[in-house]
Amino acid sequence: MSWYKTAIAEEQPCNIDMSSLESFLSSLERLKRTNPDQLKKLSDKYEELRNAKKEPMQGKTKLFHGTSTKRKNKILEEGLRATEGERSGFMGFINTVENQGVFLAEDPVLARYFGVDRAEGLSQEAEVIECYVDTSKILDLTSIQIPKEIKRIGLQLVNEENGSKSKSTRIPKREWWWLMDQPKFIEAVKLMGYTGTKFYETSGTLKDSGSSGATYLVFDPSNVVIKENVTFGMKSFYNWMKNNMDFLTYPPGFSQGSTST
Repeated sequence: MSWYKTAIAEEQPCNIDMSSLESFLSSLERLKRTNPDQLKKLSDKYEELRNAKKEPMQGKTKLFHGTSTKRKNKILEEGLRATEGERSGFMGFINTVENQGVFLAEDPVLARYFGVDRAEGLSQEAEVIECYVDTSKILDLTSIQIPKEIKRIGLQLVNEENGSKSKSTRIPKREWWWLMDQPKFIEAVKLMGYTGTKFYETSGTLKDSGSSGATYLVFDPSNVVIKENVTFGMKSFYNWMKNNMDFLTYPPGFSQGSTST
């Protein structure tokens, strides 16, 4: 049995009340007057834990994912996953495809635009999730310097799709969007060491959304750090303290606090 549970059993006086978050915060306020050294120790531990939580985001690019409220809650619990997507086809026909990763936007306005699209079918509010990704190995298709091997592989797949008589020597912009859904192309890109792609949406989409930002396709969803899942605040500290109060070293005569579990 840990010392604070023993303290409860023996009905010892409490200086840090762990019975609720509000009580814990009130205890910290009292420590300003009664034991500033102890409060400093708690403050240092809080900063240590918060900085450790921030570490997964350091050196990464801030991006955004648009979704519905219901899906956001599931994403926060389970993480992002590659799911099915819908693409507009000829005469408004909708094609269902297997997404080759997760899509993120560098502009929250664009992410919300896609979030609204997803939420409308579920009659829910659109939500934007702040994410962080290592973009050092992202294939930048917005650049004019696209690797020749990437172009060669893409062109081969495009010509195969368009029939034996197709002998295109360049890849039209619309075909780059098609390639984002082709497993053969994505696997080839992965083999070249890339972890995702960066590209622009259609001019119509950018105009309707009011954004000029690029979209990222991240192949492995586990490479995406969701900010809300690594944010460390006082509630997180309270939950940590409930299980780790033994880290405190009290001076002689200083009575330990209580907790309820």
